[in-house]
Amino acid sequence: MPGLRVRYDKASGWLSNQRLGKHDEVPIRTYADGINACLWAHPGTILLSDHSSLLGSWQGINHFAWV
Repeated sequence: MPGLRVRYDKASGWLSNQRLGKHDEVPIRTYADGINACLWAHPGTILLSDHSSLLGSWQGINHFAWV
């Protein structure tokens, strides 16, 4: 997905994701589904989420990610 990078670190059992660019409700929901699919495929103990590369005002819509 162009606005999302997901990486699984097998040695530590960590799944990390980085959101990139400008997001609105539709990509947030789509990316949340992608992250959930990765969690099912690679269950781990820690999920690291990096929102530092998001552009614009996204804080108000981030709650859609886990609905």
